[in-house]
Amino acid sequence: MIAQTITKLLIALKFRYRLSSKHRILPLFSILSCLSLVTVQIPQTRLGLNNTAKPLFDGGQLAAQSPAVINKCPIQLDQLLALRGFRLGASITEFTKSFQGNPPSIPEPDPSGIRSLKFNWSEEPRKLTDMTQIEFRFFDDRLYQIEATYKMGTEWEERPLSEFAEAISRGMGVEARWAEMPDKKFRLDCGQVRFNLWVMEPTMSRSSLPAGQMAIAFLTLTATESEAQIKKREESFRQQQQRNSERRRVFTP
Repeated sequence: MIAQTITKLLIALKFRYRLSSKHRILPLFSILSCLSLVTVQIPQTRLGLNNTAKPLFDGGQLAAQSPAVINKCPIQLDQLLALRGFRLGASITEFTKSFQGNPPSIPEPDPSGIRSLKFNWSEEPRKLTDMTQIEFRFFDDRLYQIEATYKMGTEWEERPLSEFAEAISRGMGVEARWAEMPDKKFRLDCGQVRFNLWVMEPTMSRSSLPAGQMAIAFLTLTATESEAQIKKREESFRQQQQRNSERRRVFTP
Protein backbone atom coordinates (compact mmCIF):
# COMPACT_ATOMS: atom_id res chain seq x y z
CA MET A 1 0.00 0.00 0.00
CA ILE A 2 2.81 2.42 0.87
CA ALA A 3 4.57 1.78 -2.42
CA GLN A 4 1.35 2.32 -4.36
CA THR A 5 0.89 5.61 -2.55
CA ILE A 6 4.48 6.62 -3.34
CA THR A 7 3.98 5.84 -7.02
CA LYS A 8 0.73 7.80 -7.22
CA LEU A 9 2.23 10.78 -5.44
CA LEU A 10 5.16 10.83 -7.86
CA ILE A 11 2.77 10.68 -10.81
CA ALA A 12 0.65 13.46 -9.28
CA LEU A 13 3.78 15.61 -9.18
CA LYS A 14 3.79 15.27 -12.99
CA PHE A 15 6.79 13.04 -13.38
CA ARG A 16 8.84 15.33 -15.62
CA TYR A 17 12.19 14.15 -14.34
CA ARG A 18 13.65 13.29 -17.75
CA LEU A 19 15.95 10.35 -17.94
CA SER A 20 18.74 12.54 -19.30
CA SER A 21 18.55 15.19 -16.54
CA LYS A 22 21.19 14.08 -14.05
CA HIS A 23 20.84 17.13 -11.86
CA ARG A 24 17.30 16.10 -10.96
CA ILE A 25 18.11 12.67 -9.61
CA LEU A 26 18.90 13.64 -6.02
CA PRO A 27 15.77 15.77 -5.47
CA LEU A 28 13.57 12.93 -6.69
CA PHE A 29 15.26 10.39 -4.46
CA SER A 30 14.83 12.77 -1.54
CA ILE A 31 11.10 12.95 -2.26
CA LEU A 32 10.89 9.14 -2.30
CA SER A 33 12.73 8.88 1.00
CA CYS A 34 10.30 11.23 2.73
CA LEU A 35 7.18 9.67 1.24
CA SER A 36 8.22 6.16 2.28
CA LEU A 37 7.55 7.19 5.87
CA VAL A 38 3.88 8.07 5.45
CA THR A 39 0.69 6.65 3.98
CA VAL A 40 -1.54 9.06 2.10
CA GLN A 41 -4.49 8.22 -0.10
CA ILE A 42 -4.92 10.31 -3.26
CA PRO A 43 -8.13 9.87 -5.29
CA GLN A 44 -7.46 8.72 -8.84
CA THR A 45 -9.51 11.65 -10.16
CA ARG A 46 -6.80 13.99 -8.88
CA LEU A 47 -4.27 12.31 -11.15
CA GLY A 48 -6.04 13.52 -14.28
CA LEU A 49 -6.62 9.99 -15.59
CA ASN A 50 -9.49 8.84 -17.75
CA ASN A 51 -11.32 6.22 -15.69
CA THR A 52 -13.72 5.07 -18.40
CA ALA A 53 -11.53 4.33 -21.42
CA LYS A 54 -9.95 0.90 -21.04
CA PRO A 55 -7.34 -0.52 -23.43
CA LEU A 56 -8.25 -3.71 -25.21
CA PHE A 57 -4.99 -5.32 -24.21
CA ASP A 58 -4.43 -7.23 -21.00
CA GLY A 59 -1.45 -6.36 -18.80
CA GLY A 60 0.36 -9.65 -19.09
CA GLN A 61 4.08 -10.12 -18.65
CA LEU A 62 6.95 -8.05 -19.93
CA ALA A 63 8.38 -9.72 -23.03
CA ALA A 64 6.92 -13.07 -22.02
CA GLN A 65 7.83 -14.55 -25.41
CA SER A 66 10.35 -13.45 -28.01
CA PRO A 67 8.74 -12.06 -31.20
CA ALA A 68 9.09 -13.99 -34.42
CA VAL A 69 11.06 -11.17 -36.10
CA ILE A 70 14.14 -9.67 -34.45
CA ASN A 71 15.80 -6.59 -35.97
CA LYS A 72 19.28 -5.24 -35.42
CA CYS A 73 19.96 -1.55 -34.77
CA PRO A 74 19.54 0.84 -36.47
CA ILE A 75 15.86 0.34 -37.29
CA GLN A 76 13.11 2.27 -39.04
CA LEU A 77 10.17 3.45 -36.97
CA ASP A 78 7.79 0.93 -38.54
CA GLN A 79 10.11 -1.96 -37.55
CA LEU A 80 9.48 -1.37 -33.84
CA LEU A 81 6.79 -3.64 -32.45
CA ALA A 82 3.91 -2.18 -30.48
CA LEU A 83 4.11 -1.69 -26.71
CA ARG A 84 0.95 -3.26 -25.26
CA GLY A 85 -0.75 -2.63 -28.59
CA PHE A 86 0.36 0.99 -29.04
CA ARG A 87 2.83 1.77 -31.83
CA LEU A 88 5.11 4.77 -32.20
CA GLY A 89 4.19 6.77 -35.28
CA ALA A 90 0.49 5.86 -35.10
CA SER A 91 -1.99 8.58 -35.98
CA ILE A 92 -4.48 9.79 -33.39
CA THR A 93 -7.22 7.97 -35.31
CA GLU A 94 -5.27 4.70 -35.17
CA PHE A 95 -4.53 5.28 -31.49
CA THR A 96 -8.18 5.77 -30.49
CA LYS A 97 -9.17 2.53 -32.23
CA SER A 98 -7.29 0.68 -29.48
CA PHE A 99 -10.04 1.52 -26.98
CA GLN A 100 -13.33 -0.29 -26.58
CA GLY A 101 -16.28 1.80 -27.65
CA ASN A 102 -15.29 4.78 -25.51
CA PRO A 103 -12.11 6.38 -26.87
CA PRO A 104 -10.45 9.03 -24.71
CA SER A 105 -10.76 12.69 -25.54
CA ILE A 106 -7.54 14.02 -27.03
CA PRO A 107 -6.35 17.33 -25.50
CA GLU A 108 -5.49 20.40 -27.54
CA PRO A 109 -1.82 20.77 -28.52
CA ASP A 110 0.53 23.06 -26.64
CA PRO A 111 2.50 25.83 -28.48
CA SER A 112 5.01 23.20 -29.67
CA GLY A 113 2.25 21.05 -31.16
CA ILE A 114 2.46 18.36 -28.46
CA ARG A 115 -0.54 16.59 -26.92
CA SER A 116 -0.20 14.39 -23.83
CA LEU A 117 -2.48 11.69 -22.47
CA LYS A 118 -1.92 9.50 -19.39
CA PHE A 119 -3.60 6.36 -17.97
CA ASN A 120 -3.31 3.93 -15.11
CA TRP A 121 -2.69 0.61 -16.84
CA SER A 122 -3.87 -1.70 -14.08
CA GLU A 123 -4.87 -1.29 -10.47
CA GLU A 124 -4.96 -5.01 -9.74
CA PRO A 125 -2.25 -6.07 -7.24
CA ARG A 126 0.31 -8.32 -8.91
CA LYS A 127 3.54 -9.77 -7.58
CA LEU A 128 5.33 -10.17 -10.89
CA THR A 129 6.78 -7.47 -13.12
CA ASP A 130 4.04 -5.49 -14.84
CA MET A 131 3.14 -2.09 -16.22
CA THR A 132 1.27 0.24 -13.86
CA GLN A 133 1.02 3.53 -15.75
CA ILE A 134 1.49 4.76 -19.31
CA GLU A 135 1.68 8.20 -20.93
CA PHE A 136 1.40 9.04 -24.62
CA ARG A 137 2.72 12.16 -26.36
CA PHE A 138 1.68 13.20 -29.85
CA PHE A 139 3.41 15.61 -32.21
CA ASP A 140 1.59 16.81 -35.32
CA ASP A 141 -1.11 14.24 -34.52
CA ARG A 142 1.34 11.29 -34.49
CA LEU A 143 2.39 9.27 -31.45
CA TYR A 144 6.05 10.19 -31.03
CA GLN A 145 6.76 9.23 -27.40
CA ILE A 146 5.56 6.64 -24.89
CA GLU A 147 6.49 6.66 -21.20
CA ALA A 148 5.66 3.53 -19.24
CA THR A 149 6.05 2.81 -15.53
CA TYR A 150 6.70 -0.75 -14.39
CA LYS A 151 6.89 -2.38 -11.03
CA MET A 152 9.79 -4.82 -11.02
CA GLY A 153 9.24 -8.16 -9.34
CA THR A 154 11.82 -9.96 -7.24
CA GLU A 155 12.41 -12.45 -10.07
CA TRP A 156 14.93 -9.84 -11.30
CA GLU A 157 16.66 -9.53 -7.93
CA GLU A 158 19.58 -11.87 -8.69
CA ARG A 159 19.93 -10.86 -12.34
CA PRO A 160 21.77 -7.85 -13.82
CA LEU A 161 19.55 -4.91 -14.71
CA SER A 162 21.00 -4.99 -18.23
CA GLU A 163 19.01 -8.20 -18.77
CA PHE A 164 15.83 -6.35 -17.85
CA ALA A 165 16.66 -3.65 -20.42
CA GLU A 166 17.43 -6.22 -23.10
CA ALA A 167 14.19 -8.07 -22.32
CA ILE A 168 12.29 -4.86 -23.09
CA SER A 169 13.96 -4.19 -26.45
CA ARG A 170 13.83 -7.84 -27.48
CA GLY A 171 10.13 -7.96 -26.62
CA MET A 172 9.69 -5.07 -29.08
CA GLY A 173 11.59 -6.81 -31.84
CA VAL A 174 15.08 -5.31 -31.36
CA GLU A 175 18.28 -7.17 -30.53
CA ALA A 176 20.92 -4.76 -29.21
CA ARG A 177 23.17 -3.99 -26.26
CA TRP A 178 22.13 -0.99 -24.18
CA ALA A 179 24.59 1.62 -22.94
CA GLU A 180 24.68 1.50 -19.14
CA MET A 181 25.07 4.83 -17.35
CA PRO A 182 25.35 5.85 -13.69
CA ASP A 183 22.36 5.77 -11.33
CA LYS A 184 20.86 2.63 -12.91
CA LYS A 185 20.09 4.34 -16.21
CA PHE A 186 20.24 2.67 -19.61
CA ARG A 187 20.05 4.05 -23.14
CA LEU A 188 19.71 2.46 -26.55
CA ASP A 189 20.03 4.63 -29.67
CA CYS A 190 18.56 2.57 -32.49
CA GLY A 191 18.12 4.67 -35.61
CA GLN A 192 14.66 6.23 -35.70
CA VAL A 193 13.89 5.00 -32.16
CA ARG A 194 15.57 5.70 -28.82
CA PHE A 195 15.01 3.63 -25.68
CA ASN A 196 15.64 5.09 -22.21
CA LEU A 197 15.28 3.12 -18.99
CA TRP A 198 15.70 4.20 -15.38
CA VAL A 199 15.40 1.71 -12.52
CA MET A 200 14.63 3.35 -9.17
CA GLU A 201 15.10 1.25 -6.07
CA PRO A 202 13.87 2.30 -2.61
CA THR A 203 16.40 4.50 -0.81
CA MET A 204 15.56 3.16 2.65
CA SER A 205 14.14 -0.33 2.92
CA ARG A 206 12.71 -2.92 0.55
CA SER A 207 9.97 -3.43 3.14
CA SER A 208 8.38 -0.17 1.93
CA LEU A 209 7.38 -2.00 -1.28
CA PRO A 210 4.64 -4.60 -1.67
CA ALA A 211 5.65 -8.23 -1.30
CA GLY A 212 7.30 -9.50 -4.44
CA GLN A 213 8.37 -6.07 -5.69
CA MET A 214 11.97 -4.82 -5.72
CA ALA A 215 11.94 -1.54 -7.70
CA ILE A 216 10.11 0.81 -10.05
CA ALA A 217 11.27 1.15 -13.66
CA PHE A 218 10.56 4.02 -16.06
CA LEU A 219 10.76 3.28 -19.79
CA THR A 220 10.67 5.97 -22.51
CA LEU A 221 10.36 5.24 -26.22
CA THR A 222 11.01 8.19 -28.54
CA ALA A 223 10.70 8.67 -32.29
CA THR A 224 13.94 10.57 -32.90
CA GLU A 225 12.93 12.32 -36.13
CA SER A 226 9.86 13.83 -34.48
CA GLU A 227 11.97 14.82 -31.49
CA ALA A 228 14.37 16.69 -33.81
CA GLN A 229 11.43 18.52 -35.41
CA ILE A 230 10.13 19.51 -31.98
CA LYS A 231 13.51 20.98 -31.04
CA LYS A 232 13.59 23.01 -34.26
CA ARG A 233 10.06 24.29 -33.66
CA GLU A 234 10.84 25.21 -30.06
CA GLU A 235 13.99 27.04 -31.14
CA SER A 236 12.06 28.91 -33.84
CA PHE A 237 9.42 29.88 -31.26
CA ARG A 238 12.13 31.07 -28.87
CA GLN A 239 13.78 33.19 -31.55
CA GLN A 240 10.43 34.72 -32.52
CA GLN A 241 9.78 35.65 -28.88
CA GLN A 242 13.23 37.22 -28.68
CA ARG A 243 12.63 39.28 -31.83
CA ASN A 244 9.26 40.44 -30.49
CA SER A 245 10.90 41.44 -27.22
CA GLU A 246 13.57 43.43 -29.05
CA ARG A 247 10.93 45.27 -31.10
CA ARG A 248 9.10 46.27 -27.94
CA ARG A 249 12.30 47.65 -26.45
CA VAL A 250 13.12 49.91 -29.44
CA PHE A 251 9.57 51.17 -29.97
CA THR A 252 9.08 54.82 -28.98
CA PRO A 253 5.64 56.36 -29.52
